[in-house]
Amino acid sequence: MLARAGHSLISLSPVDGVHLMLNFYRTVRTDGFRPDIDSDSLLFQWSGADSAGGSRFDFDIARQFYKIEDNSGGFTVHQLHLAFIYDASPEFRALGSGSRWCHNPSDADAFEQFALSSPACRSALAAAPKDVVIQYAEV
Repeated sequence: MLARAGHSLISLSPVDGVHLMLNFYRTVRTDGFRPDIDSDSLLFQWSGADSAGGSRFDFDIARQFYKIEDNSGGFTVHQLHLAFIYDASPEFRALGSGSRWCHNPSDADAFEQFALSSPACRSALAAAPKDVVIQYAEV
C-alpha cells in the first residue's frame, strides 16, 4: 500500500496517512465479514497516554473488521492501525482525546474532512513524530 503510493513509513505525514487509509477503505472491500454490524469501518482517534516509556500523544487511523469465524455467526474483531506517535507537549495535552467513526464508504468524504481539519491533525503536522507504526491485531 505504501510503496505503490510512493511513500515510505518513515517519511509519511499524518495527512498522507489519512489519505492512504481512506483510499484503502474506498477501493478495497472485504469478504467474510458481517455487513449487518458495520463490520468494515474506519476509526480516527487521538489521545495522550502515560506509559512506562513516559508521556506521549497518538494520532491514529484504524480500519476495523468483524471477521466471521464459523458457521454459527461467531466473529472476531481485527484492527489495522496507522499511528503517529509524538512526545507529549502542553499543546498535545490540551487536545485531550477524541474519535470519529466512518461506517460506510459513502461517508468517507465527511470523515476525511473532519480528520484533516481537526485540531489534532493541525498539531500533529506542526511537530515531528517520534515514531510511525503500522499494526494489525485481533482486539
